[in-house]
Amino acid sequence: MENHSEKALRDFLSEAEEILEEMGQDVLSVENAVHSGSPLDPDIVNRLFRGAHSLKGVSGMFGFGQLSKIAHSLEDLLDQIRLGKIAFADDVLDFLLSGIGTLRAAVADVSKSGGDVDESTAAPFSDKVAKFVAAKASSTQDDIFAAYNIAPDIVAVLTEYEEHRLRENLRARRNIFRISVKYPLMEFDQRLGAATESLKKLGELITTLPSKLEADADQIAFDLLVGTDSIEAQVKQQLAGDDPLIATIAAAKPAASSEDAGGPDTDSESLRSLSKTVRVDIDKIDQISNIVGELVLIKSTLGRLTDEMKLHTGASGTAIEIAKQAKLLDRKLSELQKSVMDVRMVPMRQVFDKLNRIVRKTSKELDKEIDLEILGADTELDKLLIEDLADPLMHLVRNAIDHGIEAPSARLKSGKPARGKLSVRAYQKGNHVAIEIIDDGNGIDADAVRVKALERGLIRQDQELASDEVYQLLFEPGFSTKSEVTEISGRGVGLDVVKNNIASMGGLIDITSELGQGTKFSLTLPITLAIIQALLVDVCDDTYAIPLNSVLESMFVDPDHIETIESREVMQYRDSTLPLIRLEASFGLKRKGMPPSQPFVVVVGLAEKRMGLLVDRMRGQQDVVIKPIRSILSSIAGIAGAADMGDSRTVLILDVASIIEEQTRHLHA
Repeated sequence: MENHSEKALRDFLSEAEEILEEMGQDVLSVENAVHSGSPLDPDIVNRLFRGAHSLKGVSGMFGFGQLSKIAHSLEDLLDQIRLGKIAFADDVLDFLLSGIGTLRAAVADVSKSGGDVDESTAAPFSDKVAKFVAAKASSTQDDIFAAYNIAPDIVAVLTEYEEHRLRENLRARRNIFRISVKYPLMEFDQRLGAATESLKKLGELITTLPSKLEADADQIAFDLLVGTDSIEAQVKQQLAGDDPLIATIAAAKPAASSEDAGGPDTDSESLRSLSKTVRVDIDKIDQISNIVGELVLIKSTLGRLTDEMKLHTGASGTAIEIAKQAKLLDRKLSELQKSVMDVRMVPMRQVFDKLNRIVRKTSKELDKEIDLEILGADTELDKLLIEDLADPLMHLVRNAIDHGIEAPSARLKSGKPARGKLSVRAYQKGNHVAIEIIDDGNGIDADAVRVKALERGLIRQDQELASDEVYQLLFEPGFSTKSEVTEISGRGVGLDVVKNNIASMGGLIDITSELGQGTKFSLTLPITLAIIQALLVDVCDDTYAIPLNSVLESMFVDPDHIETIESREVMQYRDSTLPLIRLEASFGLKRKGMPPSQPFVVVVGLAEKRMGLLVDRMRGQQDVVIKPIRSILSSIAGIAGAADMGDSRTVLILDVASIIEEQTRHLHA
């Protein structure tokens, strides 16, 4: 029996219970339709089938083989039902409800034991389902196609399920239309999706197939087979913007007998929930985070007042007791804060799972063959960061396919396999999450980038740049080495937007590439942007907060150890040269008195980049809640937000990522 962590088991129980709950509701919907004589919605039957299939898959993934076997048996029954080989009647509904009850009981056993159900439970159920299917299923079909003169070439292209749905539409005495449409290649998915949604309002979309309709080279044509009670004129009006060609496959005729209706039954299974997991809207979690943030401020104020009381009254009994309670509050608040942060964390899988569709669609548009590899999908990140990451990640993936990976013929000529490889990896790196998008394409031609940069006046003719410095030019607004403009984002086109989006999340993006071998985009993001630990520092009598997850070290520095190289201040740091930034100069601060004789250096870093921030003094660490700035300060580079300190003071939170990026850009200028 496979052992599972408590968290993994909770996740499984939550998903399994949700699937079973939806299946139970769908069976009730089917039951109501059968009893009322209403047409049965095929989407409900398909949803039931998918529910059993999903439960089979998730059970197998977690190592519950016998539970997966039970779900697979129920999936077989539902497959026969959706194909029309078993009609819904009293005994079928009873058996289906009983099967769902068996699944619920099996999941309950898993919940109690933490392991798989016994084979003595799964095997008899599978045999019972097999016998029921064998007794109820019918392999014969009537000759309704002949009665309606349905052409054999139409039936030949239908799947077994689509053929069944065509029969059901004919039995319901619906008109059957073949609707031919054609769309531009670059927008066919949106246009086709809109057309299918419009047709579903009139009836049932039986199938969508590539059409033999003549189309231009930049177009693609489709045939849609629809069953509807509407007439041809109504269908044409519904698709007026698509200029469809409509052919009548079958007109409504009196049909044969309808299916028998059946009655419901109930089971005696428990109504108690199996899992203790609830799904909470992110806005509610944000509200809790804000409340916790306010409590953090109150805690800080209480600590300050306690220290003042001790100074004025001495270590009296009351002062000591308040100090003890303040420390207890601090510990409990830290636990609460950690719990709220854990709730906000979701796996990267939520955004990674959508990449398969993007890769298939883009590679098909560009006539390329791509294998997608996803690693680290269970790496967790703040839910809000996951949402903001979706667009930049999609852009980079499309970039890699469009400009990175060559066409199959070009790859074969260069000795590569025809199929390109695209890898998306995520892993935790300290208090950050690293994401890498790697392709095995042609790489970036640094010389071509340099030539383009010279043409645009971004660099000087005599300016020497390393490869990584050249790649940073790709993030300049509108920069591209490609002469042709396509609707698919090209490398360089829009990368400034990607970089700005990543920067707004407090992250960095970097590029490494080898000509002829491929390119890697590396993203570094903080795990969360809600409540953070910060190092408070003073500069020119103003206090600033530096996110602690970006702080590597802090130290005194002797002014004599600060050197100037090419008008930039640096110091030696662990056998390397560390660039220094004076925050007073960066933010244009005015100093009232003399600077400290021995300033502090706060060494900050993201990914592999390091900088030293020169500050006057350090005040210590404190939890702060990042609040957005909606004023003139929001446009100042290097400011991530503000925080209320609870003593009538507001401090600015430094955006370490943008400070490093800005300083790097100046160093290369």
